Amino acid sequence: MSIKASASLVLALIVATGCVVTDTIEFEDKVNYPMQVIFLSPANDEIELVCKEHRTFTLKVWDPDEEDVATYDAKIYLWPDPYKPIGKIEAGNCVAAELSGAEEVDEAHETGLQMTVTCDLDLTYLGGVNEGDVMLTQIIVSDRRFIQQELPDDARTAEVFWALELLPSISCDTQGTQ
Repeated sequence: MSIKASASLVLALIVATGCVVTDTIEFEDKVNYPMQVIFLSPANDEIELVCKEHRTFTLKVWDPDEEDVATYDAKIYLWPDPYKPIGKIEAGNCVAAELSGAEEVDEAHETGLQMTVTCDLDLTYLGGVNEGDVMLTQIIVSDRRFIQQELPDDARTAEVFWALELLPSISCDTQGTQ
């Protein structure tokens, strides 16, 4: 059978089955919507007093894009001197996990995806930081994975900052863990 005869046969089958073939194909662009922080602990509305040890920060974020669950990532940074913005260092580990059925889901955000991000800030190794110094901590949550320290162009992020003041060690010894 010739190519022309094969093409005619295919065309006849398409027309006979009622299939409409157009000369344009329409694609729908996928929109990556931004996430929202819906809870954070500790609060970041005042300076947080800390001891020179580990400190845990927790965020709950809502993302309308449910398929982002597999690509969530987070990093925690510290500026030992907040007046020098180039002094940012990665200072701990973060874990992002989808809320389980046992955890309280924010009813205002029933659709989409709710994630808990827990970051452990390690202040034990800080050198050059003195009692009473104020530091800046930042958590960046992304719906795309970091590639080394960079994010892909299509990543959406939420960023939260805390101001921390290092307590004198004698205060930490008498008060216990802050």
